[in-house]
Amino acid sequence: MKKNAFISFAAILAGTLTVAACTTGSQTSSDSSGPESAASSPTSESAASSPTSEKTVAISIYTREIPYYIDMIAGMESAIADRGLDATFSYANGDPERQFSDIENAITQAPDGMIVAPIDKSALIPAMRKAVDAGITLLTTGNAIEEASQSIQLAFVGHDHVETGRIKAQYIVDSLDGKGTVAMIHAIRGLDFSESQATGAREVFDSYPGITVVAEDYTNSFSSDDALALTQNILTRFPKLDALFYDNDDLALGGVLAVKERGLAPDEILLIGTDGSPAALESVKAGDMDMTVLLCSYKEGVTAVNVLADYLLKGIKPSLPVIRSTPIIVTTSDIEKIMAGLTRNDC
Repeated sequence: MKKNAFISFAAILAGTLTVAACTTGSQTSSDSSGPESAASSPTSESAASSPTSEKTVAISIYTREIPYYIDMIAGMESAIADRGLDATFSYANGDPERQFSDIENAITQAPDGMIVAPIDKSALIPAMRKAVDAGITLLTTGNAIEEASQSIQLAFVGHDHVETGRIKAQYIVDSLDGKGTVAMIHAIRGLDFSESQATGAREVFDSYPGITVVAEDYTNSFSSDDALALTQNILTRFPKLDALFYDNDDLALGGVLAVKERGLAPDEILLIGTDGSPAALESVKAGDMDMTVLLCSYKEGVTAVNVLADYLLKGIKPSLPVIRSTPIIVTTSDIEKIMAGLTRNDC
């Protein structure tokens, strides 16, 4: 059962969470798996209609179906236009082999730089090394690659997902006064975003004897439908559950449906997500979800492009090899204040 309210330590959110992508730079996209949502699709226009760019960039994103990456792509588009780069996007749609192939195909175009949001911390390393060996400057974002290979990249721009897991777990612990049962529902096994959150959350939960993690399962997707089915199964096994920890908001929204179908009142169980998607923010506002963590991926996309552009255009290396983004907690009790105080440039 929910108890004490957690006090957010940050107060900023996008005043509007949809953004019109800038289209003054030269951008193309490739995706051989078929059409997707227009809201997540980057623009494409000829170089003849935009300023001549000094540098070209290939951008490989492992999916564009998740709100986190939809916003990141929009931020990248904006920065590409501002910096006058020629950029080509490719989307692997959650398939490591496709992303590997996308990177190899990009190498044949001999771009000056490459930004990769990897689906796996290890699987893409050989392709990334080929890119670097070919003289392409590499930057990663979203998910970190394995530590042993991080020296091949100019920088990593992104969150410390271990810390995000700690933040979410501590919210649960504080809300339950250190006593209760928790189920953790993860997305894709092996993905840094999932595994690192799990690591951070376990650190916190393990330090409180009164907290018991009764289940920890993977949907192997970011599908709300898959999370709905898995949450239904968990609630059948553990009907007196106190809290549900989800890797992201899409999964958490599936959990909201499962809880409602079970006839549980919002104040009977905590639901925690990550991303700050529009649907999740509405759910937090309504009290169905208790908390989400804004990852501010629009700003992250802008930063990733600017760090690479500074190096390609000016020869300026980042002062640190890891450029961390700051997570922002949003809860039911403070969402109105946060939404009123944040602009797109902040997040």
